[in-house]
Order: sequence, then structure tokens, then C-alpha cells
Amino acid sequence: MRTKKTNLKLTTPCVKTIYLGSSVKQKARYILLSQDYEQSTLYKDIENGAAIYDSFSQTLSQSETRYNIITAPTEEDGLRAVQYLAEIHSVRDYCDSDEYTLDREDGLTYSFDSESDIEMDFSELFKDDCSEDDDDEIEDDAGFPEAFFRIPVIPIAEVVNQDCSRMNVGSFGAYSYEMMNSQKRPKPWWTDCNEEAVCIVKNNETMASFWNQAELLTDEEIGCLKRFQNNRRVYLIVVGEAISEHDFSVNTAMLDYTANCFRIDNKKNLIRDYYKQLLLQQVSEHGFRLSKKLDVNLLTDRLSKIDKQYPCLKFERIMDYFVHIRAHAMLSAEDFRSLGLEKMIRTESSLEDSTVMDKNLHGMDAVKSQVKEIVHMMKYAKLREDRGLGKTDFHNVHLFVGAPGTAKTTMAKLMAKMMQEEGLINGDRFISVTGAQLKGEFVGHTAPKVHALFERYDAIFIDEAYSLTCGSEGRDGIDSFSQEALAQLAIELEEHGRDKLVIFAGYGGKNLSKKDNLMYKFLTSNPGISSRVCSTIYFDSYSPEEMVSIVHHLAKKDNLEMNSDLDGKISEYFAERRGERDFGNGREARAFLESCERCVAHRITPLLKDKVSDGMLNTILPEDIENALKKVRESHSEQMGEYGRKFGIG
Repeated sequence: MRTKKTNLKLTTPCVKTIYLGSSVKQKARYILLSQDYEQSTLYKDIENGAAIYDSFSQTLSQSETRYNIITAPTEEDGLRAVQYLAEIHSVRDYCDSDEYTLDREDGLTYSFDSESDIEMDFSELFKDDCSEDDDDEIEDDAGFPEAFFRIPVIPIAEVVNQDCSRMNVGSFGAYSYEMMNSQKRPKPWWTDCNEEAVCIVKNNETMASFWNQAELLTDEEIGCLKRFQNNRRVYLIVVGEAISEHDFSVNTAMLDYTANCFRIDNKKNLIRDYYKQLLLQQVSEHGFRLSKKLDVNLLTDRLSKIDKQYPCLKFERIMDYFVHIRAHAMLSAEDFRSLGLEKMIRTESSLEDSTVMDKNLHGMDAVKSQVKEIVHMMKYAKLREDRGLGKTDFHNVHLFVGAPGTAKTTMAKLMAKMMQEEGLINGDRFISVTGAQLKGEFVGHTAPKVHALFERYDAIFIDEAYSLTCGSEGRDGIDSFSQEALAQLAIELEEHGRDKLVIFAGYGGKNLSKKDNLMYKFLTSNPGISSRVCSTIYFDSYSPEEMVSIVHHLAKKDNLEMNSDLDGKISEYFAERRGERDFGNGREARAFLESCERCVAHRITPLLKDKVSDGMLNTILPEDIENALKKVRESHSEQMGEYGRKFGIG
């Protein structure tokens, strides 16, 4: 008989905010340790589902150190780790008997054998710490009141800035230093925290960008930690989505400070299961249940991404609100919709894949069918993995080739949306870049840019991928920047080929020679990329009938009425254009409609304003279409001349 898991004791870390000073306010955050100091709390929670902290047990068996580094996927996970560790360390630091009697320098004695004694002593030292309010205010210009149960949370950037300002004083001289002080710049609230434990946070997830990937820890950040060398404990949280055990900067900090490193497991399945348990516990503790029609896995995934750094706190806030509005005990999809969370849920009545595509794209039946097959294959692979039946070698890496203007980018966005809805990729962060944009500005800059792209986004669409193989130096015209980008892409595809959606797109296809097929050159430039492409989808040019349909769709979207009597002539025009290599497909449908509108404008503008009705403004007459057909033919002839049929665009 399966035993039911006990609830986790620590879910949301107890982080409080106070405002210090009366003249200049400073916002200070700190972790408030639990009154129930049990060294077994961490171990019990690991047994009951907090598997992401499992490796802590082994690290705690090592010799204790002043400095402790914690690598965490989110800031909340890191702060929770500090609370676990600090409670263990506090008991070891202060307790010299089984009764946990603490003798302090201030002459007070804290006895932990009575819950009432704990409350009395805590209230004496910090009256409002145990209140339910999130924020408090200390009047006058009092500094932060240090205590072993109150650990200040300090952004590492503030420490670096403070150290830099102190170092720069020497270059300005004593007079300048006095001038700086006279401006009454407030001293950072944490500068007097030089005795008890402190928590320093480096959040790479909020600081890094795609084009400027910051190091996990810079030399300045590692160096600034020396200012806390006299504190009882120093907890450094390094936040990053996928921090390697071999990260050079983290290991450098470990060596410089002889620090223990506690690594929170960042495996996606462990994090997903842990967050699911946190959500279900919040639901239960608030007196609710979830409807069986709700997809709990997807709900957890979506809700955890509302606030990616504090997912459990967001779970708690949502449940608090449901209590506030006195929601029904059984939470349904409608309850979440009432909070504007339609995208966060999926029920049995969700739209089918084909419905989503048909609603947004005309024609392209073969392409739609292939996309559906890919999504179904990914669902099949995920289901096998979830049930422990093994992993497939299916990579979520695809090639979109074909003529320009065939909605490759639009299809990529829809494909990403469908995969996100099915929980096949971790989020909805979509980016479209060109191959040329992946190249760095100097040697050694390209690889970090490509790595940052995969760290920051869930769906990556690389258009004109063949531009990576166009260079002025190196073999076969591939320069050193291209080689660096291609090599890093191969590494990222191996690492993220299953948890990201990656699409390479560009001009190519079965009807082109190898010389003209630019995407073929891209694929053959690096076998590590071509071997990981799972499927190729060819986007053929639209048929003349599809082009006419697209024109009418665009007109309706713009609230225009377009007569269909001349659809045959429009179809004839697009049949002519389709045979030419510079045919722009969907872009030409938009260009033709705009030409029709110009003809409407030319026709009605000479009329007096009071004689122009709304219907006239919204109606495209047959004569407007005739004039538009004449103009687009003339325009194309002027642009391309006799060479229009000989040379195309890539």
C-alpha cells in the first residue's frame, strides 16, 4: 500500500521587507528564520518531495565553512536553500546543549525548549518580525538591526558599487571625498551588517540579455565578498537556469574562499514535480481542490512562469485571492479565467492543432499536416518519457525551406504556440533572428551570443540561416565568426535539442540546383547541425487561387469590401507572377491590395467630402481592381525589366 507523502514544512521562504530611515528611505529585505529550529527540516522535506535539494545532504557532511555558495534555478529556490541551511547552521553555532540554550553577547539567554519563550524573546528583539504584514518601517535613521534569526538579503551589484565608490575616493582626494559626503548620500543599509550571517544574491536571469550575456560571477563580484570575511556566515546565491558544475567563475569563488557549494538540481523533471507539489499543497492548505478537468501539469508550468523568480509565492498569492473572493472549494478553469489567466490553463475543450492553423493561415495543407505530425510525435515522446518507458532520439530541430513570403515565420510562431500549449517546451519566449545576427563583433564573442540565445528563449527561429556560411575569409567563404557560430550551434542543439523548438529557415528547396540552394550549403557546412535536423518542411509558392483568397482575407481584415467579379483576372495576374523567380507570395498579395486602395483613394479624393459616404470609403470597385492590375504590371516591368525572369532574389 502506497503511503501518502507528508506536506513540505518549508514552501515559500520567509522573506520580509522593511523601510529604514525617516529622511531617506531605503528598502531592506531579510530572511526571517523559523522559530522551530529543527536540523531535520531539510532532510524531512527532501524525503517528502523536495528532491531538488537532495545533494545538500552530501555537502553538509563536509567540513563547515564561513562562505557557502548556492547555485539555484530561481531566486526563490536559492532563498529557500539559505533558510534551510541557516537554520541548521544556527543550531550548530549557538546551541551547546540539548535544550538549545543560547548565550549571547548582549546578556540575553534564548531557550528553545518552550514555544512561549521563543515568542517572548523574539518579540523583545524585533517586535514586528512575527507579524503577518509584508512591510514594516523603522523610524528615524536607525540601521538594520542585526540578529542571528534575521539574515539580510543584499544584491551583489550594490556591494560592488559600494566598493568601487570607496576605491575611487583616492583618485579624487580628501576634498572631493568631503564634497561627496556633504551631498548626504545615504550609506547603504547593509554596511553595518558585519557580525551575523548575510545573504548575497547574483541573479543572472534578471541581468543577462541575449546580446550581452553576463558572466555568472565577475572578478569584481568575487573580490567584493571579502568585506564580509568577519561575518558568522556568508551565503552567496548564484541564480541561473542551467549552471554547470564546471563553471569557472563559481569554482574560482569556491577556491578563493574555501567555500562549500550547494547545487540545487536543475533537472526539468525534478523542478516540474517539485513545483507541482508546491502548488497542490498551497491549494490544499487554502481549503481548495482542483477540478479533474484541469491539466495540473500544464497549470503548474504556466503559473510558475507568471513570476519566474518567485513561483511558489505567486501560487500562494493566487490562492489568497481565491480565499478573498470566497471562490468555490472546487477550483475550475473558470476561476482561473476570472483572473485573466486563460493562457495558463488547458481543459478537454482546447482547440485542435488544425483549428489554430486554419484560423491563421490559408491553404498550405501539406505544411499543416507535417506540423501536426511533428507535434504529435513530440507528445508521444513526452508521454513515453513521463511513464518511464524510455527516451527517444527525436530532436525538436526542423528546417523550413522554400520561396520568400510563404509564412514561414508565422508558421514557426504557431508551431511554438501549439507546443507550449501541450507543455512540450518550457515557455512562450519566442525569438526570430537572422543567421548574420548570431555573429559576434570580435573573435570569441560569437559563441557566448549563441549560448545566450538558447538560455533565454524557448522557441528559436533562425531565418536566412545560410547567411552564416557567407564570409570574406576562411575556407569556402566561411569566416572565423561563422565557424564559431556553427560550432556553438552544434553544441546547443545537442544540449537543448529536446527541450527547445529550433527552426532554421531560408531560401531553398527541391526545385533548385545545389549552386542556387543556399540552405543546402548551410547544412553541409557543419555535420553536427545537419545530423540533428529531424524534419524538413517545404513551403511551396501559393497557387493563383490561394493568392486570390489571401487578398480577400486581407481586405476583410482591413474592413474593406472587395468585389469578386474580377477574381479570374486577379488569378491570371498571379499565375504570371508565380512563374517568375522573384515572386513574393504573401507579400505580393498585400502589395496588390495596397495598390487597389491607392486606386480607390485616387477615385474618391476629388469628390466633395459631404458626398463621400462610409460605404464608398470601404468599397473596392471592379474599376479599382482593373487599374490596380495595370499599375502593378507596369511597376514590376519598370523594376525588373527584361532581367526579371532571369534573376531572382534569395
